[in-house]
Amino acid sequence: MLLGFIVLLAAVILLIIKYITGKRKSIIALFVLPTLLFVLIITKIAPFIELRYVMCLLPIISICAVLGIDGVIKNKILTTSIIAALTIAVSVYGFLNYKPDFLYVEYADNINVAKEYKDLPFVYVGDTMFNHISSIPEFMIYGKTLLLGDNELDRLKGDSTLENANAFILSIKAYKNVDEILKTVLSNTNYTKYEMLLDGLGYRGC
Repeated sequence: MLLGFIVLLAAVILLIIKYITGKRKSIIALFVLPTLLFVLIITKIAPFIELRYVMCLLPIISICAVLGIDGVIKNKILTTSIIAALTIAVSVYGFLNYKPDFLYVEYADNINVAKEYKDLPFVYVGDTMFNHISSIPEFMIYGKTLLLGDNELDRLKGDSTLENANAFILSIKAYKNVDEILKTVLSNTNYTKYEMLLDGLGYRGC
């Protein structure tokens, strides 16, 4: 993260120098202004701060960095060498220090839980269409699935399926207020005990 901020700061400084000293200011503005506006808008309307909201800008940021370096260093061979070295350094640093994001390799554990408890009712608390689509494979395994938003938990009161079952599987998305939702679900279903099946992945067995 620190390395990313340093590289970004360096790119911004180089772009400022390029803008001041360069002749084709309109091209630089064409890259920089929409990028800044996009970031500012996303920070205001995004439901939570996530890298995926600005991933589409990474190629543009890379182009801006290259333009900045090219504007300061006139030697083309040296410019190419610096850009190649920075690319390799950042890539190696990332591979050595971070795991790839958004591959959702842990989702196989969710499927395993669904296969093991497929005969139990499944209550899923997550209110975005993306969550529903990404969780369809496990929905198809359970015999009965109830999808709820965190403002719809009153529907659990008097649910005949849950009342007639000895247990059910509860999935709460990690970005939700998990403890508060769990407390409400237990209260609305008259269950008193629960067991954590997948810690941190949104699964609790009640």
